[in-house]
Amino acid sequence: MSEPGSYPDPWSSPDGKAALDIFYKELGKTLAAWSAVEDGLFEWFKRCTGMHEQLARAVFYSARSFEGRRHMLNAAIPFSPCDEKTRTGIRLCVARASAYVAFRNRISHGHLLFARPNELEPLQHLFAEGRKLSGSFDENPNYVTMTDLKMAAINFGELTDCILGFHPEWQAPDVCEAGCLEEIRTLPTEAHSTEPVQNRSQRKPPPSA
Repeated sequence: MSEPGSYPDPWSSPDGKAALDIFYKELGKTLAAWSAVEDGLFEWFKRCTGMHEQLARAVFYSARSFEGRRHMLNAAIPFSPCDEKTRTGIRLCVARASAYVAFRNRISHGHLLFARPNELEPLQHLFAEGRKLSGSFDENPNYVTMTDLKMAAINFGELTDCILGFHPEWQAPDVCEAGCLEEIRTLPTEAHSTEPVQNRSQRKPPPSA
């Protein structure tokens, strides 16, 4: 890496553009992974309400925010045909998604900078909260780095696997019966946590019509 003072322009130089493209790629992966989380929760909303696919989507996504969708799913769980163990699993998944959504909001509304997250790390592209940009970098430690994005994408993917891991339209009956309550509980509590997560098999595709 270049010495301090000799960094290429982070926005217009070839090296800077290449680095920015990599950052945007990771950002895209993370946002796509979050979309899969919400769509997994939709599958449970459809299951709990018994609605037809098109109607369920129209209702679930009529809420403009994750909070609204979360409330609708939680309200539907007590009236679902699911047994109590399954209902517990759904609630755990919703709770973990609720813990992760703050990070998703940070990357959706953050301000892109080229700076040092701290004195031990190199200059890099990262997100910061726009409302805190008036202070010094030292006063704004709540950055989102590319490492954070990569970990969040992994954790979002793990959560999606758990959400669909006991859904009867996505797994065999014996798998659904076993459930995955412990797997859900062992997911990191923060979206960008570097805490090791257990390897899980890829979720199976839905059965063909």
